[in-house]
Amino acid sequence: MRTLTILLAFLFIAGCRVGSTQIQNPPKTIMLKSVGEIETLPNMASFRANLSCVESTVLAAKECLVVKSNALTDQLKGFGIAPKDILTTNVELNKKYRWDNGEQVFIGYESSTSIVVTVRSMDSLPMIYSTLLENENLNLGGLSYSHSDINGLENKAYLDALSKANALADELLSQLPETEKAISRISNVTPEVSFPVNDMQRNSVMNLEMDMKQGGDIAVNTGTLKVRALLYVEYQIR
Repeated sequence: MRTLTILLAFLFIAGCRVGSTQIQNPPKTIMLKSVGEIETLPNMASFRANLSCVESTVLAAKECLVVKSNALTDQLKGFGIAPKDILTTNVELNKKYRWDNGEQVFIGYESSTSIVVTVRSMDSLPMIYSTLLENENLNLGGLSYSHSDINGLENKAYLDALSKANALADELLSQLPETEKAISRISNVTPEVSFPVNDMQRNSVMNLEMDMKQGGDIAVNTGTLKVRALLYVEYQIR
């Protein structure tokens, strides 16, 4: 009986030791938020051209819009703009009224369409925009800028974010007892494309000015395009 008691006690102690070796402390980790940024000049622009006609009959309103749309398309092609960069986004036909002494008075049928134009030559943009503004049938708006290789710029921004995160992690380790790091997880959000945060630059990005004394084309100030990417990088340290 004494031998059996000693054996059971030994097995209990051994089991506790085995169990204790299976309990591991969770690894130490640090999570860093890093923003990568690539700055470049835009190499393409887009804007919206709106056409409309008001006629006494539905048929006349439709025919008028067809004539104006075809003329605009031919003009854009003459500027060297490819058909794929001329996109009709909507066509509408509505009754048009005016107010007269508090009452609506029917004046005709209004047909309208919106066309999004993409210009891939920034050198040609001022001339194209200025010429179209002289067309009394057109209303222009929505001028914006982008880059033809936006995906490539986003990838470079992510690499920049990772490089910054690694540099910061090394700096933090220099102040900690741990000396080694290994990336355990990376998460991201959709890259943000924006124009410069500098207020003076921001105001100039979409600024259109005409020198009435000298004439000529509108001065289109494109500013600088910034592509940002946000990464959350988790490191195990030891």
